Amino acid sequence: MPVFNTRPDWLEQSINSCLNQTFQNFELIIVDNESQSEPTLKKLEEFQREEKVRLLKCLKQSGKRGVSMAINAGIENSKYDLIARMDSDDWMYPARLAVQYEYLCANPDISILGAQVHILQQRQVTNHPEVIDVNYVRQTRSSWFLNHPTVMFRKSTFSIVGKYAESPEIFPEDLELWTRCLVKGLKIRNLKECLLNYNFHGENTSIIDASRLEWVKNLNIYMGRVLGGGLNANEAS
Repeated sequence: MPVFNTRPDWLEQSINSCLNQTFQNFELIIVDNESQSEPTLKKLEEFQREEKVRLLKCLKQSGKRGVSMAINAGIENSKYDLIARMDSDDWMYPARLAVQYEYLCANPDISILGAQVHILQQRQVTNHPEVIDVNYVRQTRSSWFLNHPTVMFRKSTFSIVGKYAESPEIFPEDLELWTRCLVKGLKIRNLKECLLNYNFHGENTSIIDASRLEWVKNLNIYMGRVLGGGLNANEAS
């Protein structure tokens, strides 16, 4: 869970949703990306006392994406073979970890597993398909086929494709990673279940990035290079 100046009430709800999982054999690694907000820092300090919580600090570096650096730091310091992504302003359903853990244990050939989210402000649930592969992305020209904060993946994935890109280019760090995984032939699936409340509040990093013309331009260039075709501006999500 990367954190940067998250509202303390959202942060508290997000962390509690992790700690209150029905599956309890986990550690929660929170990576603070140099937050300056005193209420945020105070809330992190409170949760540092929790047995399952490990709080790491990740200093910003010029020319690098802070969120990518924070996620990479969390992965590098994790002790388990399965890693669940989480954002500090969203809330897991209580059975999220149990459902995904059981699926990945039963399907050892699957490297990355997502799920559907309930978008709070829009009162709707996503409907991403179960099977995600290169052909699906080429045919649909879609850049949104996984809900990043729902993803659980095997740590071995990163020894195959490398870590999250820390380049300052304006395109989603998760999409860049997923496409690398697809090109390498790793299997990606989505559960039909909704396992997370997504807080669509307008300050989400993905929303801010997607509002920039450079984001669409770089996304087109990247998708063209990796998948053999680009996206139209109105198809980027």
